[in-house]
Amino acid sequence: MGMIEVVIGDMRLTIYERNDTQDPVTGRAITRSWLWESAVYLSEWISEALVANRVTIYGSTVLELGAGTGLPGLFTAAKGASRVILTDVGSLVPSLCANMEANGLEDLVQVII
Repeated sequence: MGMIEVVIGDMRLTIYERNDTQDPVTGRAITRSWLWESAVYLSEWISEALVANRVTIYGSTVLELGAGTGLPGLFTAAKGASRVILTDVGSLVPSLCANMEANGLEDLVQVII
């Protein structure tokens, strides 16, 4: 696993990527096992919207489907969501859990298949 430090607004999050996760049928790497630029852009959009008071997440429940590395969900947990649920295929659950734990968000984030 490789580690990336991501800065979104005033938050610094640790994200672990997996380069050894493969689809059991095709044998190809699962694309959700690394951080996509779209996850960074979405997190930056959320950050900007929070600063501009266009959205509120404080106390909200957030569901991230097909979370991959979980960056947007983890960011919303760090910024005040009361509960975040991250979902993806079973082989990505260990890295989602590692990302949750690396950022100290175990009390707010739940990872499910």
